[in-house]
Amino acid sequence: MHFLAFRFKRAHLRTLALTRPKAAEFELTPARFDLLYAVSKYAFTLCPQAEIRRILGVARATVSRMLKSLEDLGFIVRTPSPFDKRCKDVTLTDIGLMRVRECYGEVNLGDYVQEKYENAFELSADDRFIRVDELHTAVSRVARWIGDTATLEYPTFHPDD
Repeated sequence: MHFLAFRFKRAHLRTLALTRPKAAEFELTPARFDLLYAVSKYAFTLCPQAEIRRILGVARATVSRMLKSLEDLGFIVRTPSPFDKRCKDVTLTDIGLMRVRECYGEVNLGDYVQEKYENAFELSADDRFIRVDELHTAVSRVARWIGDTATLEYPTFHPDD
């Protein structure tokens, strides 16, 4: 395995280890949270189930299984599409939207990750935001180049905003 791929894998696994207990407090997993967050972007419109697959870059069966569990928890509702009865549209329930909002701050780890990044690169207050944006762009390019098709983007926040 390429040394950078190994480090990305380890960072990903560590991130999951940090976010899993936080998400569990809200009856979620990190993956279920990603799905709810993606659907929340369509809060006032219908989100086609096929669109969720594209946004998350995962298999149809994975999305179907995750949606079933979220439906059982009462966080989402699936309805036949008015345009194509073979397709389903997904909407958040009120409790699902509330869950996304409550959980976001807990699973985001924004301040924690930001602090670790600044310490690792010994960044000054003047250049830290530019450098984080550069890293995000570089990692996103690598992900696309190696075949990642997910389009879900979390917002980037600067503490001074």
